[in-house]
Amino acid sequence: MIALNGLRDGLDPESPEYGDVIKKITGYLRDSSDPEVRARAADYLGETGDAVVLDALREALNDPHETVRVATRKAIEKLKKAQRPLKDNYGTLICGRDLFRPKKIHTREGQFVVCRVCGHSKFLEDGVKEVVGIIGDAEYSWRQEDRLFISMWDEKTKNARNADIDTLWITEADDLNYGWAIDAVYQKLQNDVTRAKPISEIPVIIKGVPELSEEEIEILQNFGGIKNGI
Repeated sequence: MIALNGLRDGLDPESPEYGDVIKKITGYLRDSSDPEVRARAADYLGETGDAVVLDALREALNDPHETVRVATRKAIEKLKKAQRPLKDNYGTLICGRDLFRPKKIHTREGQFVVCRVCGHSKFLEDGVKEVVGIIGDAEYSWRQEDRLFISMWDEKTKNARNADIDTLWITEADDLNYGWAIDAVYQKLQNDVTRAKPISEIPVIIKGVPELSEEEIEILQNFGGIKNGI
């Protein structure tokens, strides 16, 4: 019990150990031979308010000890309470950690909203009406009021990122290999078969006068139209 109690302080979503702590507490819930430990583990998981623990709690509803089942039902009620603002703001939610939109999962215990990729609900942030992906001069991601801007290409590492973008901007940048960047981002988005919005519905806006070849324009035509922007 002492070891389990020591994990409670690690249930801070800002902590890099958060995910590992949840896994360890889940291990106590599933594997401990002591029903008091299992009940305490269920209680701690409920305190997270994070629906990523839902599957473990649903399994614990079948625990042979009533004490554990009661603690588990209370924990699930805590999760459901934490879900209310997420359901109210579903259309503007995005995972602040992975930059993906949420999905809804349906269970006997109710409907829950989680990030469609990492499965957490604790990292979901509201108020984001548009997500703009950028290939060009942006090196970082930032938020401006109800818009989130995401750098889709790292020129130093030559890595593309995946994200649930609504629009793709191509901006002017010095020493950028647009061919590599555009093709890599396109492939990254195209390979995401769970994406809610298909690439053909993501418009491309050309900002300024980036030097694009015919081949690069041809790739961009797979998106939802190309137009020039200020």
